[in-house]
This record gives sequence, structure tokens and C-alpha cells, in this order.
Amino acid sequence: MIRYMGHVGGVRWVAFSPDGKNFLSASYDRNIKLWDTETGQCIGNYTRGTIPFQAVWAPTDLNAFISPCQDSCIHQFDIRTGEVDDNDLIYI
Repeated sequence: MIRYMGHVGGVRWVAFSPDGKNFLSASYDRNIKLWDTETGQCIGNYTRGTIPFQAVWAPTDLNAFISPCQDSCIHQFDIRTGEVDDNDLIYI
């Protein structure tokens, strides 16, 4: 069994990539982490300073995911750069 350690708050959502090699975890600590499923290593950390409700892989791009957050926005993250594409920001 692998233990995935890294969040300092409770985890509220987990989503596996379509290829099963990685997963995202969204936490009350205001972070979304990218994990390697085989090694258990955290390979990315993403935040907008607000609590993420979910993190969902983009359907056509394994390098992107979206996350609805407590700030009433849905943010799109690029896992390669860590940047948020605010051009596609959606207010909910």
C-alpha cells in the first residue's frame, strides 16, 4: 500500500487521469496536488488561494484540469507550467 502524504488539510476530492498514471487531490488546505500513482510522489502543486471543491481532467488534454473553487470561479490549470488560464475563467 502507498501512502500519499502532503496536504495539511482534509482532502475533499480525488480524480484519476484517463491513463491512470496520475491523480489530482483537492484539499481544504487550498491546494490541488498532482500525484504519481506508482511512486506516491507529489509531482505538482497548484493553488489560487481559495478552497477547491473538485479537480477534473480536461477531456481532450492530459496537461490541463479545471477546478470549481470557493471564490465562485472555475479555474483552468496547465500542469506543465502551473499557470491558470484566466482567459477561460468561468464565474458560477
